[in-house]
Amino acid sequence: FTATLVIPQFFLVFTALATLCFTALVIRPFELIHGNCKDNNHESIPSRILLNLINFAQICVVLSHLGKLFDLAFTGDFSQEHPWYIFTQLLHEFGYFLCSSTEFIVVVERAVACRLLRKYDRSPTNYPVFLSLSTISIVSSFVFSYLVHIRKHKLECTIFAESMDLLTLLMACLCHWYSRRRYQHMLFHSTNLGSRYQLREVAEITRALIPISIVSVAIKLGASSMVWMRIIYQEELPYAMMMSLYQSLHTLNAMLWCVLILFRHRGLRQKSIDMLRRITFCQWDWIFDPDAHRNIPDIDYSTNYELTQAHFDLLSASWQNFPKT
Repeated sequence: FTATLVIPQFFLVFTALATLCFTALVIRPFELIHGNCKDNNHESIPSRILLNLINFAQICVVLSHLGKLFDLAFTGDFSQEHPWYIFTQLLHEFGYFLCSSTEFIVVVERAVACRLLRKYDRSPTNYPVFLSLSTISIVSSFVFSYLVHIRKHKLECTIFAESMDLLTLLMACLCHWYSRRRYQHMLFHSTNLGSRYQLREVAEITRALIPISIVSVAIKLGASSMVWMRIIYQEELPYAMMMSLYQSLHTLNAMLWCVLILFRHRGLRQKSIDMLRRITFCQWDWIFDPDAHRNIPDIDYSTNYELTQAHFDLLSASWQNFPKT
């Protein structure tokens, strides 16, 4: 019985860890705003920090599952009073809430970028503000894990976290709709190239976060419902089986986060293809069709002389500032 539980979970955990590590390699050097944007380096730092923080949170969830698997493999059951098991539970809840809170901050950051385009581009407070928000998210995740497993406020904390996930989904949908409408309007009514790239990135990242939020809410609700059903029906389901299913669902959610963010975001998708080509020496376009999900139109410089001129003026200025060797 123990081997039946442990072996498939080990396979799932190592697959999820490999996927998360690959995602970290793709996100780490990736510039979220187009290279021609003059404030690219300054602007892309907050988004890159937040995406890497979500990836770190998912790694914590998977590592907590791995720690519990070692406990199950050596003892045949979960030692609920053992300090190692308590540590893995705290690590799981820390990653669980850190992921939810950071996804919410990502949507808020993209909504601010969409609403305050030129002010956001030039503001020197972008980096410190969202670094502070990331710190608050990490600290609140420690508090969340403490409240769940030390203070035993499980129901209240679960409801709060699920409500945050639902709010993230709602805000991502609204932000995606608003950014697409504003982007379409600016295609023919604005010569500010950086603002249009900003809006396009807002549409791209929220487009990726919508299915991520839907999957996350569904899986987390299913896992939480399974735990509460076991409590209501007085432990008819063995604890080892219930906890294995619970952790497996969260590990699956972490792996799906990687797949969806890399598949739905056009820039990350292309970066993934390039990295897979270097690693495996194979073509991967049959999996990631670059035109299959292109519902956000490219900027067409041939339809408007002013837009075309602004584009090449910006390229010329960038080339003049390029260091000579």
